[in-house]
Amino acid sequence: MPVELGDRFAAGDTLAVLDDAEPRAERAAVEARLDEARAESATASRDAGRFEALLGTGAVAESDIEAASTRSERAARRVAVVEADLERAEARLSDYRLIASFSGRVTGRMAEPSTVVGAGQAILSVAGTGRGFEAVVTIPEGTRATFPIGGEAEILFRAGLEPALARVSEVSAGARNGGLVEIVMTVPEAPADLLPGQRIEVRSLGEELRLLLPPGSYITQSDSVVSVFVIEGDSVARERTVGVAGITDAGLIVRSGVEAGERIAVRGAARLRDGDQVVPSNLGVARYND
Repeated sequence: MPVELGDRFAAGDTLAVLDDAEPRAERAAVEARLDEARAESATASRDAGRFEALLGTGAVAESDIEAASTRSERAARRVAVVEADLERAEARLSDYRLIASFSGRVTGRMAEPSTVVGAGQAILSVAGTGRGFEAVVTIPEGTRATFPIGGEAEILFRAGLEPALARVSEVSAGARNGGLVEIVMTVPEAPADLLPGQRIEVRSLGEELRLLLPPGSYITQSDSVVSVFVIEGDSVARERTVGVAGITDAGLIVRSGVEAGERIAVRGAARLRDGDQVVPSNLGVARYND
């Protein structure tokens, strides 16, 4: 622990560090997998380019050209999956450092170096030197992606107090019993009559989520990456990787990877293959964001 009783600290200073050997090793392993995946993707992309250059010459069968293109696309998807795994590993590693989100002074120290502490156990007490404060909020696990670290949110107080702008500083790596995730928000300016322990509500100001994928319309690749089949032209299904923002009882919420006006297959994704011919139906419902 780099701070002592009575020490002053600034926002962004490290107040305590847990033994992070395990998450560091995990991150190193994922980084190695990512290097391997990127190398394989680069090789597959070069091979596909060479095969494409021979199209129409008769030197290579058209089926071999299509196979090389498929291998290149599959390798690129694997890179996206491992990149998402690395983001999670880095987020877990950041949980092992206690970072000050405001300036203040250490008023109590309840643990010493090499002390074994349990989850939720207090190790420091601090007092802020400004009007800012921290808000600790629990949210459903499915809405975790709407409160990214660094994202903005609005804090709603009791009647008579104006809402305040907050920024997400911490997000717990896992959910508690009941599927609730704890987030910490920094509020630069607090109402003068706000008291510690007061209950608040929070509303995300992040990017609006755009598409709900019902069960059966996607193929899971990781917790944050899935594949869908976008219908090109009138009848060709093309597999595409999209980013997942959250999960609800009705399905997955997508925030990237599809555009307004595109159509996706909403049933039977597990049986489709890239390039399959399909017969679209009920276009008015299936058209995304139409």
